[in-house]
Amino acid sequence: EGLILVWDGTGLGEDGTIWGSEFFRLKNGELELAASFESSALPGGEAAIRHPVRQLAARMAELGVSAAEIGKFCPSLSDFEVQMIIKMVRNKINSIHSRGAGRLFDAFAARLNLAPEEIDYEGEAAVRLESAGRGQKKLALKTNFPPYDYLIKADDNGCKLDFSAWFVPDYIL
Repeated sequence: EGLILVWDGTGLGEDGTIWGSEFFRLKNGELELAASFESSALPGGEAAIRHPVRQLAARMAELGVSAAEIGKFCPSLSDFEVQMIIKMVRNKINSIHSRGAGRLFDAFAARLNLAPEEIDYEGEAAVRLESAGRGQKKLALKTNFPPYDYLIKADDNGCKLDFSAWFVPDYIL
């Protein structure tokens, strides 16, 4: 018996999403999905991985944020690009869903303006996020910042950890 955490690599899951943040329960030799991150759209697929700001725009679009507001948080995207991402996400066109930890870190790095416009290597935005976090460790210990909110949703396929609150425009960072 045990709990297996998988945050390495990418694979197509049984539900048609790209996996990469799974918590499996091993019991009596059987493997069962216990939990994962909530999925989010990757508008343009690989293009969203190369351009983390597209992931940020997608997460905001999924929350119903307006194009004008998304544009404020994604200034490197043209108005046309923002409109196209919103349409792709909301109409599920060329937007495979991913629940990978790396994609969450990419989008959050973009939210904090830490992600490059285009990554040079896989994980670059997450590395920048980690580096910034390490630099703020002493400051964080001296302040009373509230913990980042998340939800745990239960369904027939285990639990989903939902971090969408991080992408609401007025969320305090």
